[in-house]
Amino acid sequence: MLNKSTLKTMEILEKISNSKNGMTITQLSKELEIPRSSVDDIVKALISKKYLYCCDESLKLYQLGNKIFELSLKMRSKREVLDIVTPFLRELVNEFNDTLFFGLKDGDDILYLSKIESSKTVRTTAVLGSRKSLYYTGLGKAILSTYSEKDLDEYIARTKLEPKTDYTIVDSDKLKKDILETKKRGYSIDYREGDIEVSCVAAPIYQEGKIFGAISLAGLYTTIDEEETRKRGKKIKETAEKISEILN
Repeated sequence: MLNKSTLKTMEILEKISNSKNGMTITQLSKELEIPRSSVDDIVKALISKKYLYCCDESLKLYQLGNKIFELSLKMRSKREVLDIVTPFLRELVNEFNDTLFFGLKDGDDILYLSKIESSKTVRTTAVLGSRKSLYYTGLGKAILSTYSEKDLDEYIARTKLEPKTDYTIVDSDKLKKDILETKKRGYSIDYREGDIEVSCVAAPIYQEGKIFGAISLAGLYTTIDEEETRKRGKKIKETAEKISEILN
């Protein structure tokens, strides 16, 4: 005999997967005819394991989390998305001879899925499978630049801005200004904010019109001046747009 709680969990995941903008606990309870208290408990458990996340704090809408994506990669082809992204990253490695990263948005974190290194040695704390907060990474700030001003304000309000280096932006107003400037440029700039020796630029990637992840180009800060930063920023933005076209 099948466990009823397990069946309810499956039904909730399936229902949310078929929704365009996410669903509330009330909607799930009504449409699945499951008591609201039961739905609430199941949703909390799924959030704790990253199978769901709240995609709209004000409306309390829930959407599938990146844990589902991670599992789907294992079931289908672990290389499917990376097979699309990797050739573009290799082109940039060949052009700039520096390190490229690809990461996914995972709640308020960035999940590092790919790292392609050049012949240069750049000391960075980012490793495959690791997660970092959005506010102090190039990848993360590129993702934050896609937020509405309301969502950005909510993110900053709930996030403890702790310094990772002497250059990390920990003032709320300065961070907001930086993200709004990033939105105008189309790419983010991380100047020694997460790793003291690293300067990088990054741009967001979309899938089916929704923010999906980001790519970044990182190098030793002493070798990258303002002109080089603009050159890299323009290129990373163009590359991210090409990848987004394919994923869309």
